[in-house]
Amino acid sequence: LALLTVGTLFVGAQLLLPRTIVVDPDGNGDATTVMAGIALAGDGDIVLLRPGEYVEDVVVDKAITLRGDRTSGPVTIRFTVASPRASDFSGDLRHRYVGGGGRLHSTATPGLNLDGQPLKRPRGPLVVADGSAVESLAIAGPRDGLALRVSAERVTLDDVEIGFDGSGDRDVISILADGGDITIEDSSIEGDLFLGGHGTKDLRRNAIAGEIGIRDTDARLVENEIRRGPLHGSGVSVQGDSVVTLDGNDIQVRGRGINLAGDGVRGSVTNNVVTDSEAGLYLQEGAFATAEQNTFVGNDMGIRSRSAATSRLRNNTVERNGAGIILSAGSTEVSGNRIAGNRNMGIGVLEEASPVVADNELCANGTDLFVAETANADSSGNVICPVAE
Repeated sequence: LALLTVGTLFVGAQLLLPRTIVVDPDGNGDATTVMAGIALAGDGDIVLLRPGEYVEDVVVDKAITLRGDRTSGPVTIRFTVASPRASDFSGDLRHRYVGGGGRLHSTATPGLNLDGQPLKRPRGPLVVADGSAVESLAIAGPRDGLALRVSAERVTLDDVEIGFDGSGDRDVISILADGGDITIEDSSIEGDLFLGGHGTKDLRRNAIAGEIGIRDTDARLVENEIRRGPLHGSGVSVQGDSVVTLDGNDIQVRGRGINLAGDGVRGSVTNNVVTDSEAGLYLQEGAFATAEQNTFVGNDMGIRSRSAATSRLRNNTVERNGAGIILSAGSTEVSGNRIAGNRNMGIGVLEEASPVVADNELCANGTDLFVAETANADSSGNVICPVAE
């Protein structure tokens, strides 16, 4: 009886283990197409794709793991201009699409982005099931705004390459992620990435060539490399009611490295490096940020604040920019920063700003500290390096 019980438990445990469904385009597996493999799988199973190119529209409608087997070659899912529109599956996303020179779309002009160009409605493979994962494969598509759509909760993308074919200034492939908690890690993405909807979006150790647009959602971005994409926009752009954590990212883009805009935006910005951008950190329209221990080097401006919020800029390195820190609104705290070698101003207090500027080190800037007549800066304890003779 004891042996029978043990045997029954063993068989039961075996039945609970995930099955692996093998997809092989050469016919040496359980299926030859991705969708046929998904049809054979149940929740918790693994659909393993053998090396090859799969030209088909993919909908992950079960809580499975879709995994590429790269042991003997690349695994690519490729979609085409004939693929269904992503918005057809769960509503029209035009008001949330990232576009227009890398800036979030304005709802005031339906059908057009901020540059007045027609708004693209992406097509492409879809990840729609809660608890699903996509791992170790590439997703590719043609030009003109085709996309991977993530519209579920608890979705993971791990070691995924996402890119587009063709060339041109307005070509873009985006991820539309408007479900719940989504994790994207150790992946590479070429194109703008939009994060929206309820839940937390967690991006870790990715290489991204394009703008990350965050709107009306909470997000954590940790140790990502962010470079200019096909629209040459900002690195990270946050709007709406959003709480974001940016930690340890390396950002180099043509526009603003980190752009926080809106009364509902709250940002924790730490240990990031932003270089060769229009502005390292740009605050406007009531956005609040605590920015600590960041490095802003070689930008047109290191930090620019036009926000009325009382942000905190502490212990940052702001060097060799066109201007270091420029404040034109609010009572921001600027303390403990090293501000050196900026061509124009080290710290500039303009318009009616009333910041607290204390205990900073200012060295070899065009003008170390400038306060306009209309402004009111409380400055004390700053160290200004002597001018070398």
